[in-house]
Amino acid sequence: MSSRDDFTQEAKRRLAHRAGYRCSNPICRALTAGPSDATSDATTSIGVAAHVSAASPKGPRFREELSAEERSSIDNGIWLCQNHAKEIDDDPRRFPETILLAWKEEAERVAREEVGIPAGEAPYLVKVEAFAERDEGGRIIVFGKANLPNDTKLMISVRESGGGWLYGQDKCAVRHGAFSSKGFSDKGDPLPAKRYHIEIFSYFNVAWRQPEAVLSGVGSLGRRLIGPQVDKVDPEFEDSEKYVSAVFEFPVGNHPSSRSEGYSEGAALEAVKAAVLTVQGRGKSSEPVGKVVEWFLGVPGLKAKDGWSARELKDGVYEVVFSYWEGDSTSLAKWTVVAGSRQVTYENRNAKIMSYLSDEEK
Repeated sequence: MSSRDDFTQEAKRRLAHRAGYRCSNPICRALTAGPSDATSDATTSIGVAAHVSAASPKGPRFREELSAEERSSIDNGIWLCQNHAKEIDDDPRRFPETILLAWKEEAERVAREEVGIPAGEAPYLVKVEAFAERDEGGRIIVFGKANLPNDTKLMISVRESGGGWLYGQDKCAVRHGAFSSKGFSDKGDPLPAKRYHIEIFSYFNVAWRQPEAVLSGVGSLGRRLIGPQVDKVDPEFEDSEKYVSAVFEFPVGNHPSSRSEGYSEGAALEAVKAAVLTVQGRGKSSEPVGKVVEWFLGVPGLKAKDGWSARELKDGVYEVVFSYWEGDSTSLAKWTVVAGSRQVTYENRNAKIMSYLSDEEK
């Protein structure tokens, strides 16, 4: 007798239908079913009805409190291609339930909007992911993934954190879902270790001369495009031209051959505790982060768990974490420090909250 709480065939069919037979990973959205040439009525499928919380105790994201019926319900399922079904189970820490359920909700929303809409008019949900690292020569390379049509032209700009001084721009194109810039430098010398503001954008007007295959995919003037990384040129008008604008901020450390000497995990931790940060929407804190965290530990229901820790991520970029109990749940606040500039930045919502204290709250 199987110890797995598997989906029924009907549940699998409904999951596939609700996702439009497309992978629910927003960066993929691959069609998962079609005809096979084996026989005149044969079909092929690369779709998988994957469990959000595992079907058996030793599986990824298993939750003991779920009943067998709940575990085999479509509420606990997500439709994916074979590649991404394997990926989410091989790396459950990277793909927790919250992310998978968000994917599912968005995939079903898009499928709902596409029903009855001709292919050339259906909305096109844009998803761009980006990263920044130094190459062997110390230049900063911006690279990533985008679900835009093959050969879509992109422009990448690198500025100071917050969108200040422009260090440079580079043109590239999406090839098979990926893109990469040339190296950014200061007239051949490495740019300093600090936090950078990176924008990846693309227009679909005559001046940009996008290939016809790209325009047929995104619609005239990009009007099929939707999602948080899409803006209108003129928001006042519903039929305005649209463009892609994906904005990121990354800490970039020193070139490996010119690491900051004398810096350590302990120094990074002390830098965070001593930093007086400006928090978006609230202003400059009246106290350094360490004092703010102490103040929060006086709030009922909050108490330290593992406390403070630090680790080097790459080439002088350090991650500093404060682990604490929030009721019965474990929470983490994360900051980064760039050794070269000693720049401290909060990296998640918890750290943002624990980086600000007003004069009235002291």
